[in-house]
Amino acid sequence: MALSTEINFKSTVTNVSGPSNAFSSKSFSMESYSSFLGTDLSWDPNLTAGLIKVTSPLGITYNNTVTSSPDITSVSVGFLGTDINLSTNTVTNTTLPSNIKTGDPIVITVGGTGTIFAIPNKTLVYAIVVSSTSFQLASTVANALSGVPLSLSYTSNPSCKAVSIIGSAPMPVNSDGEILQGNYDVEVTLFSTSATTVQSSRVSKFSYNYYSPKVKLSSSYSLFNPAYLTSIDETNYTKNSSFSANTNPLSSSIVFTLNYPQGLGTYTTNYSTLTTSSFYAGSPAIHGLVFNNEISYYFSGGTYGDGAVQTLALYIDDYVSCEDHINVYKDSSSCDLYCCLKEANSRMVAAEGTGAYPGLRNDYILAEGVASMITLAFNCGKSVDIAKLMDQFQKLTNCNGDCGCDAPDPVAVIAIGTLPGVVRKEDYAFSIASNSYQSNNLIGLSWDNGDFLLTVSGKDVSSDLTNSATFNTLTGTVTFTTTQAIGTTLSWYRLKV
Repeated sequence: MALSTEINFKSTVTNVSGPSNAFSSKSFSMESYSSFLGTDLSWDPNLTAGLIKVTSPLGITYNNTVTSSPDITSVSVGFLGTDINLSTNTVTNTTLPSNIKTGDPIVITVGGTGTIFAIPNKTLVYAIVVSSTSFQLASTVANALSGVPLSLSYTSNPSCKAVSIIGSAPMPVNSDGEILQGNYDVEVTLFSTSATTVQSSRVSKFSYNYYSPKVKLSSSYSLFNPAYLTSIDETNYTKNSSFSANTNPLSSSIVFTLNYPQGLGTYTTNYSTLTTSSFYAGSPAIHGLVFNNEISYYFSGGTYGDGAVQTLALYIDDYVSCEDHINVYKDSSSCDLYCCLKEANSRMVAAEGTGAYPGLRNDYILAEGVASMITLAFNCGKSVDIAKLMDQFQKLTNCNGDCGCDAPDPVAVIAIGTLPGVVRKEDYAFSIASNSYQSNNLIGLSWDNGDFLLTVSGKDVSSDLTNSATFNTLTGTVTFTTTQAIGTTLSWYRLKV
């Protein structure tokens, strides 16, 4: 095996697997930035395979020497000269490998007697992904990210391939399942599958001292005008490393979901702040929160082991998540408070004359005071305080509010302090063929419970077997199983206030 400075590769550590990550375990991955125009790497890039050896703070923790089961493989897609749109310098009718993103390296092979000007055979270029079936080529990463493609032309309709060379190996973890901190040497060996004994290798050296950010959500709501429910990601994503200080994520992909109570639907955003005016109140109405964030960091400071004067990048891909909930209380119902106070009182009376009595009596007196504060908080419009006070009240009374009192289903929130005008009837004529109709005046109503009557062309939809529909109370949307033709008339009548 020969050491070769012709080998160049991007190093990425995947710390936690996520839904879009290319690797499903905590791993090291490489992406080749090598051209095949030298003396060591001179074979057909499409035949490239390779092995990885990981030396960690514990010593050698991974070392694959089996060329028939390589860690590194090549993935390619073919295209012809006639697939190139010369006016836009775009390769069309061709889908790049799914792992390729704009700025990623690919090697272009040019076969037959034809040529592609600006790209000699086996030249390294960088992808600009235009669509799912088209791409451009750039001479540098910067040009690719800036959208500056190479000017392309060809002769004799050459048969070409765009080749991506990638691989991965597991990283060692400690007893807590975290990747071991410390210094690493990762050796990458490349060879042609047609001559597996002719091998070239290079070592990447880097220090790993990364920990996942701990997600922190801050949630609140208001039942008073303007009503809102909000949850904010207050996580500190700034990371320090031996490479560079105060590094923020290179990229972030958020999915932030609010699950309404009792299966009433969901609301999702891709931002770090989730805010909606459509939510429910109850005693309490429990709203679930699920926060997921795929993040990628870029650190600079690694080196090659052969002493080349070249600063290497280390990328870290991570996936952090958090599940939480927020309780929304409808009002200071005397039933909700009474049933918990009754339970606390019964326990206190039963313990009279025992050592537990003083503590239970003290909790009962405090709970009475908190119950009064809850009523005052509603009167003053302090919704944020209500949730905290209710949690305190339930801890003092050792009661979750479900102690035999009637607990009505959650209701859609209408802001306290507003007097909404009740719209009792709407008529609509379809101006385009469609299978859906939406009205804000239907939000929060229940079709199943008979809150409104819906007719199409004078027929009650609930009993029309040829034109059935479903209703989404969160959005006020009626969706029909058949498309309504232009000119079809729809009417709805509100039956309950």
